[in-house]
Amino acid sequence: MSLFSILIILLVVCLIQWVRWRPLDLAHFFSLTNDPIRYGHRGANKYQPENTLASFRQAVKDGCTGIELDVHLIKDGALAVIHDKELKRTTGQTGLITQCTRDQLKSINAAANWQGRFEAIPTLDEVLEAVPENLTINIEIKDFEFLGAPDTERAVVKFIQTHQIKHRIVVSSFYPLVLRRIKKLDGTIITGLLWDFTDWREGLIPFFCLAVRPDILHPNYLAIRPWTRWIARAKGLVMQVWVVNDADRIRQLSRDPLIKGIMSDDTILLNDILSPKKGQS
Repeated sequence: MSLFSILIILLVVCLIQWVRWRPLDLAHFFSLTNDPIRYGHRGANKYQPENTLASFRQAVKDGCTGIELDVHLIKDGALAVIHDKELKRTTGQTGLITQCTRDQLKSINAAANWQGRFEAIPTLDEVLEAVPENLTINIEIKDFEFLGAPDTERAVVKFIQTHQIKHRIVVSSFYPLVLRRIKKLDGTIITGLLWDFTDWREGLIPFFCLAVRPDILHPNYLAIRPWTRWIARAKGLVMQVWVVNDADRIRQLSRDPLIKGIMSDDTILLNDILSPKKGQS
């Protein structure tokens, strides 16, 4: 087969995927106002230990309308809320989170870097219980096995279905295959494709979008390119951007009609700038 023939086939496949890409109607997901969702990134991690109940409660107290968190599937089938697969950075302990059980999480200190603090690693159901019922939650799936069974994806989908919270959840990942698996398990769950401006795969993101057909684009705010905007407008998509800790940048991004969610480590700054109540005071 000639190179020309291969290119024609690829073009046809891309066109088919483009036509088949029908994002979910997200009118119910985003606020009726023009304000973007104010996400606490890993909770309020500038002020509390990241991905802990204290951090998520702080984000809510600061005025966030959403939280972003990371999950790993652990040994007994629970979903642990922690960013790294290795425990060392946030807990000071060696080992992998995937080898822990729910009971063991209670004795692992996720606030090891915060002198005099103890905060257990929470499970996803504990986080859900701890936050208001109207809070939007962005669940980022960290686990990925190309040839392995989609156990984490199944667990996340089952969790969302069991708790009947599709209307307030978006599942995001840097791994296109993870989102494809989520959609195969339940096509009505909202998905967001993540990428960074330092990502070596950035040039492939348009093709990843065609492959997995996400409902929302989740670029780092420095990775918004002209083609990102073109795809968003052409498909009626919006963006949720991360991680924005600069006041001027938050203001600038909040005025962008394509951006409907802003994630920040600094939940006080984010809400001081964007909260309607504070804006009126």
